[in-house]
Amino acid sequence: MVFILFGMIASCATAPKHPSLRNALLPDLIPLREFFVNIDTNFGYRVSPDAKKIAWIAIKNRRLTIHLRTIGKEDLTVINTHSPRNIYGLVWVQDSRRMLYWQDQEGNENYHIYLVDTNYPDQWPVDITPFSDTRARIHRIIRSDPENILISHNQRDKTVFDLYRVNLNTRKQTLIAQNPGDVLSWITDQEGNLRARIRKTTTEKRMLEVFYHPHNTWKKIITWGLEDSVGFLGFTPDNKGMWMKSNRGRDRIGLVRLDLETGKETLIYEDPKVDLGPVIVSYLTKKPLMTISYPDYPTYHLFDSKLEPDFNLFKKQEPVGLYIISSDNQERLLTIAVYTDKGADYYLFDRETREKVLLNRNPIAAYSDSLSTVQPISFKSRDGLTLNGYLTLPKGSSGKKLPMVLFVHGGPWYRDYWGYRDTVQFLANRGYAVLQINYRGSTGYGRAFRQAAVGEFAGKMHTDLIDGVLWAIKEGIADPQRIGIFGYSYGGYATLVGLTFTPDTFACGVDVFGISNLVSFSESVPKYWKSWMPFWYKYVGNPNNPEDRHRMEAKSPLFRVAQIKRPLLIAQGANDVRVKQQESDQIVSALRKAGKEVEYILFPDEGHGFSNWKNRLAFNRKMEDFLAKHLGGRSAGFDYYELGLLIF
Repeated sequence: MVFILFGMIASCATAPKHPSLRNALLPDLIPLREFFVNIDTNFGYRVSPDAKKIAWIAIKNRRLTIHLRTIGKEDLTVINTHSPRNIYGLVWVQDSRRMLYWQDQEGNENYHIYLVDTNYPDQWPVDITPFSDTRARIHRIIRSDPENILISHNQRDKTVFDLYRVNLNTRKQTLIAQNPGDVLSWITDQEGNLRARIRKTTTEKRMLEVFYHPHNTWKKIITWGLEDSVGFLGFTPDNKGMWMKSNRGRDRIGLVRLDLETGKETLIYEDPKVDLGPVIVSYLTKKPLMTISYPDYPTYHLFDSKLEPDFNLFKKQEPVGLYIISSDNQERLLTIAVYTDKGADYYLFDRETREKVLLNRNPIAAYSDSLSTVQPISFKSRDGLTLNGYLTLPKGSSGKKLPMVLFVHGGPWYRDYWGYRDTVQFLANRGYAVLQINYRGSTGYGRAFRQAAVGEFAGKMHTDLIDGVLWAIKEGIADPQRIGIFGYSYGGYATLVGLTFTPDTFACGVDVFGISNLVSFSESVPKYWKSWMPFWYKYVGNPNNPEDRHRMEAKSPLFRVAQIKRPLLIAQGANDVRVKQQESDQIVSALRKAGKEVEYILFPDEGHGFSNWKNRLAFNRKMEDFLAKHLGGRSAGFDYYELGLLIF
């Protein structure tokens, strides 16, 4: 850390060197801290069950923690978690006094569940899952039983999760269901009763079973395959059916009603172009309220017509995104996020009076005039597949012959969305065009689009990215000599693939937590990934199969280091349980042995992400200067606010 600190002190703001930026009317440089370590950060607003309080996450003593106040008053209370690590999620207990949050240790993803009493904000939180090497989850907050909650964890068997009831007063855990080794998820009703489970019957098959309490037996209802997406949302008002998101027998995921007696699925709604995103179901009526899908900008479908006037109160501009974060028990008071590509506003909304109160907004809103527009794009891959994504051009530039960063999303079973993203706006502010591509295998575009990625690591998944680069060059957007590639996790792997398989395409690369060897990665994943690994084996390969192993090695950047021509910046968390440190260590060692240009930053207190703000700052400062050197954008350099954060 010392060498990074002194390097930052020695640096200062640098003007852009790329020809397209020298005379551009770029906005002022937004300080790095405003994107990544903003002390006014706030999010996660949640109204209490009794509709009297509101809680959210914001900064206190240089870390994210719980803030709360009485609605209509300014009696701010801040919870002391007695931990140097940030927290990112919270939930109210039904007594509207206590709260739960989850936190791991230095990025190891073994989350513990903590209980705090808001009447005693300085008391040490109670760890209700004080087990070593155990990953715990909150399964359900039971409205009808305020003294108990349901959780699941893998203390007994690290490969599976058992279901427990926990008394919040005594902290006693009572086993509800022990996992026989093949249960992927437990399904309970609003009262906390175990009603169903999803089992893996074979490598390729899944099965929904309903529990019959009088006979203590399980009845099979439906089965589905490895490529089917089935998710439970809630039970229907008559308790004879389930609301589910499903693509059984279809390409796209839609909302369905499953009859628990006959197993018949009835399609309620599907988007004409893409998979459905979130579906919000009313706790009171047990009926769907609304759903969101993301063909380019977010689109909405309301199942309850009474919501339309309320919904329209927040849609005063287009495009805009809207999401209901929480409600009280009577679903009268809502907290709502309204977002654009320039940030988000958070509101408290009273459905009876139709009064909306602005709670807060993203602090980046102070710089909204300097932020760039995120535009949906689409183009054809070389084999005729329609690919979608987003392009962000630096504000004040000509939009032509720009230095560009191809920012590759992780997963790969994930996708990029329209909206505000700090990294995208940071790069654009520094003068780069930012290209995001939802390459084949990305979620959200249907079954066939995802399945097009089978066997295509370092194959067509990569040529999709290259086709995006060629599209940007053909459109006159990108300077072909100044294109960088950057990503986290799978995006880090794609960066390494880009510099080894297509070494003349990119001027530099930034790999964060990227896989360098598909074989060593596959042999070191967490134990609780066991049930998911058949999916990985289908798409990538099983290293226990000699033929697969050979193919996996052929697609691993580690074995193609000699092909690299361009400089690399690599960052890694020492406690990463997904992409372990060896993935970065081994390729850095090979690069240095081969005399290649590489910079390596290892963060000893991080896992698969940057939780500590000083690390977010250190990494992005390093990347800022790295890209300025190799692509020609600008850098804001060091300021003394950053020095204070790093020291403390």
